[in-house]
Amino acid sequence: MAAREEIVAHASALLEVERFPEFGPPGLQVVGASEVTTIACGVSCSRELFERAVAVGAELVLVHHGLFWRNEPLVVDARLRGRLETLFRGNASLVAYHLALDAHPTLGNNAQLAERIGATPEGKKELVGFHVGRRESAQSWRELLVDLKARGLAVAPELAVGDGALGFRKALDEVFPGTRHQRCWVHKVSNVLGKFPKSMGPTGKSDLRDIWQAETRAAAEAAIDTFAEKYRTKYDKAVACLTKDREALLAFFDFPAEHWDHLRTANPIESVFATVRHRTVRTKGALSQKTAKLMVFTLVRAASKTWRRLTGANQLPLVVDGIKFTDGVAPSDAETRAA
Repeated sequence: MAAREEIVAHASALLEVERFPEFGPPGLQVVGASEVTTIACGVSCSRELFERAVAVGAELVLVHHGLFWRNEPLVVDARLRGRLETLFRGNASLVAYHLALDAHPTLGNNAQLAERIGATPEGKKELVGFHVGRRESAQSWRELLVDLKARGLAVAPELAVGDGALGFRKALDEVFPGTRHQRCWVHKVSNVLGKFPKSMGPTGKSDLRDIWQAETRAAAEAAIDTFAEKYRTKYDKAVACLTKDREALLAFFDFPAEHWDHLRTANPIESVFATVRHRTVRTKGALSQKTAKLMVFTLVRAASKTWRRLTGANQLPLVVDGIKFTDGVAPSDAETRAA
């Protein structure tokens, strides 16, 4: 048994709540029993959660999404009254932590998401999978993704960035059907310019830059339409190459603007391969498959020490919470709760 106030004080200190501009009041929101033997945990303040907590005799309920939120009317309506009545009937306290819980380096959703995307909570990238495949076949990608899933990647990634290889896209849709695709802009620009004469390269590249460097999705959509109208008559293959992946090219707009540099290209992976090729070309095929695999793995591990850290780590809690970004910006607090 522990005192309610001691539990709340310990949790607040552990999560360092003073560091975060919370959407709602952190800590104790509803006062119940002063002594606690059982704690029930949940994500949001549903009546079902409160009823189940009271049924098992919990004197304290700890949640991620509390009852009260900044910029919302502090009015107790019938729906909220029903939830409060359940807590009061069971003499149970309610404690809530939002961003502070998200951002904790070991307990928070931020840390969990960072591990899933192959990075530490501080934004340091990590190698999470290594697999010898047959070119870029769907089966090879499937084996890698299934292995990642078996080793703990239970929640599907929000977004996967790739160069358009059909094998990867097919395997991803099978293993993680809810994951969205982001087409690598570096590869796409190269593919589109390959369908222009060399003399048109600088002009075409400039027009493509207007798309992927646009500040908003609407501006990017308009730039794509302009590109298509400008070149469709003489360079229809270039236009088709661009427009067929329209949605996948602009998916990054639905994520924090701080993450756009990471999401628009698969070049971080390509730079790793460059490091590996620099060494493997000098072996001239003199290694066995086992030895070559060990050497490549060692080279990748060594290269990881200089990988660029993720920017905008403070935005990860919002992504975890399912906050919908518009042109890289999260909605206001009131709009977030209304959604």
